[in-house]
Amino acid sequence: MYTAKRKYPSKRAWPSALLLASAGLIPGCTGAPHGCTLIGYNGIIATVTDAVSGTPICDAEVTATHGSSSDREFFYVTPDCKYAGAGEGDYELYVKRAGYGEATQHVHVDSTGGQCERPKTVMVTVGLVAEVSN
Repeated sequence: MYTAKRKYPSKRAWPSALLLASAGLIPGCTGAPHGCTLIGYNGIIATVTDAVSGTPICDAEVTATHGSSSDREFFYVTPDCKYAGAGEGDYELYVKRAGYGEATQHVHVDSTGGQCERPKTVMVTVGLVAEVSN
């Protein structure tokens, strides 16, 4: 008796895929040249902190514009409170959270070049200053 094989991964495979996605290893993959690993890399990994205390802020909104585009790309937050996204190029990073002033920072992301080109990850720390209430 022939039994058809599953077309989709088992339920046990999904947690692994979600873990890879949250670690920033597979977003934005579109294909890889022959001999290259099909893995997406984040160009920017940002840490957002309170500018005075240095305490990490894990519920900020982090977006970026690329080049001359006014479209904002949203970053996702990883389990260890890092904000990740973007590819290679020039970005304006916008960070905001209720109770804090908005911060912007210019970030340039280089490419590794070569056949298996990917962005060189840039680590950024953005300190938000708390708004003073009257």
